[in-house]
Amino acid sequence: MSVTRDLYRNAVTRSMHTLSDRITRNFGFDEVAVNDYMWIIDSRKHPEYSAWRNAFTQMSEVLYNMDANTPITGVREKLQPVISYFEGIRKRYTSTKKHDRKIRYATYFNLAVLYYYLDDPQSMMREANGLVLNDYDSRDGKGFEETAAWLKNQFQQNNIYTRHFPVNPGSYRGPLEKKDISSIN
Repeated sequence: MSVTRDLYRNAVTRSMHTLSDRITRNFGFDEVAVNDYMWIIDSRKHPEYSAWRNAFTQMSEVLYNMDANTPITGVREKLQPVISYFEGIRKRYTSTKKHDRKIRYATYFNLAVLYYYLDDPQSMMREANGLVLNDYDSRDGKGFEETAAWLKNQFQQNNIYTRHFPVNPGSYRGPLEKKDISSIN
């Protein structure tokens, strides 16, 4: 009896986890923690070295404090100095020399990643197009374009335009459960 009970319990638990994973994958967003790539300037001789490092540090602090259950309102305002700095770099390094194209590439790349985390697929697409047109390494730009299109499609399908929101499973009721009027906000 105990072996049969354990087999049933394991089968039901496995089925519930599989169902939950499929529902999340098909109708929502997974909660993930990732390490991502960003471009930095590693030459101390470069005139942008310290300013780039400061911008990168500020961006890292804000991004590390983000989580799936907290709305990202106000995050873009905190990152505005970083965004302005990277956009300003492109205006200062405008030649077609490899060095200037590479530093512009780094700004397009970093801003595309940043806009991905800010749930802004339109701006991400703009940065991805800049990567392609910059002609340093257009493959990354095409990858960002695909990711931006996917994210935009996910938002439209789910009619939710952010991936950062609290979910309280206790507030949902099944079709056969009676609604408790006192618990509805």
